[in-house]
Formats: sequence, C-alpha cells, structure tokens
Amino acid sequence: MLVSDSPADDHVPLHVYDAVDEAFSILDGHYHIQCGEQEWSAAANDFVFLPRGVPHSYDVISGPARKLILRFLS
Repeated sequence: MLVSDSPADDHVPLHVYDAVDEAFSILDGHYHIQCGEQEWSAAANDFVFLPRGVPHSYDVISGPARKLILRFLS
C-alpha cells in the first residue's frame, strides 16, 4: 500500500504489470484513466481496478491529486 501525490497535468504513459493487479482509491483530484480499450474519469471516493496483463495509463485532469495504490500478488 502506498499513497501517491501527483501534480496537475501529471501523465503516466501506457504500461503493463504482468505479475500484479493494481488498484487505486482516489483521495483527491480528478484522473482520466485508460485500461485496455476502456477509458473513464475518476475522482475522490472512486475505486479503480487495473488487472494484470492489461496496458493502462492515467492523466491528472485537476490537481494536485492523491491516490492510495494497492497491488495484489497471486
């Protein structure tokens, strides 16, 4: 578990985790998230699940933004 702060206009490019599922609990700010073919917005109190093996990325739409990151090993 890790809390991550991101400035406004932060961008994380498309990437893949093969060994872990990842999830975000959005604490502050507004994100645009892509996971595979899907795209959506997430804001405070939203929960995002990103399954292993699926390319994903995000952009901070308004910030500063903060999220709790959870990674699940099998």
